[in-house]
Amino acid sequence: MKSRICLAVLAIIMAPALASAQARDEWRWTGVVAKGGTLEVSGVLGDIQVTRGTGTEVVAKAVKHARRGDDSDVRAVQIKVIKRPNGVLICTLYPTPDDSDRENTCDADDNGHRHNNVRDNDVNVDFTIEVPDGVNVDVRTVVGDVDASGIRGSVDASSVTGSVVVEASGDVSARSVSGDVRATIGSATPAHDLEFKTVSGNVTLTVPSSFNADLYLKSQFGRVDTDFDLTPRKSRFGETLRGKVGNGGATVDANTLSGRITIKTSR
Repeated sequence: MKSRICLAVLAIIMAPALASAQARDEWRWTGVVAKGGTLEVSGVLGDIQVTRGTGTEVVAKAVKHARRGDDSDVRAVQIKVIKRPNGVLICTLYPTPDDSDRENTCDADDNGHRHNNVRDNDVNVDFTIEVPDGVNVDVRTVVGDVDASGIRGSVDASSVTGSVVVEASGDVSARSVSGDVRATIGSATPAHDLEFKTVSGNVTLTVPSSFNADLYLKSQFGRVDTDFDLTPRKSRFGETLRGKVGNGGATVDANTLSGRITIKTSR
């Protein structure tokens, strides 16, 4: 009798853990994105990590998991692969809530925004992706961290409630709302303007010592520091630095409300 009671108690204790372990699914895709093309990844809940691959194909993996949801909730979250004229879009698509007046979609509106309502849905989708040399990367999530490092192309990355780390041989831009932004710029002379912004976080940029750009750095309630021979202007509105580095060129715009901005040179 005692053994049956113990087994019953153990089953009750283990049930949430077993349910959590079952609420998980894995996904994988491989495909070609031509050199000069763009791999775009659009997530909502979950981290995105992109690294330099060794082959000629993009290798994308994802893990879908839920803390409270069950298998059906996990399976209901789809990962779409949509071919574009200039590359591929990988998009996490959540089921549309019953009372929503708009359908969830991977298609962007005229402002570039995608409607993906995740109310009452706790399924996270974490991506790990390898990209070949020459492929550009455009990644974004809402709740999660983004890390796109070692990329031999350009990178544009963003998160709302997470940190963003980027490192690439080409142009890079990174944005967050409540996270730090760290970027390593491989090109000594960026071809286009670069943007690094957050609201409640620090911005740290590492650039070549032979960097050529026009700098515009502003922190509302923090400091601005740089390895270059430039001095920020201090006022009651924070610290601002405008100046030319090297021969000047594209504008590097770094902005934070309540953090610190640092530009350092690679050794």
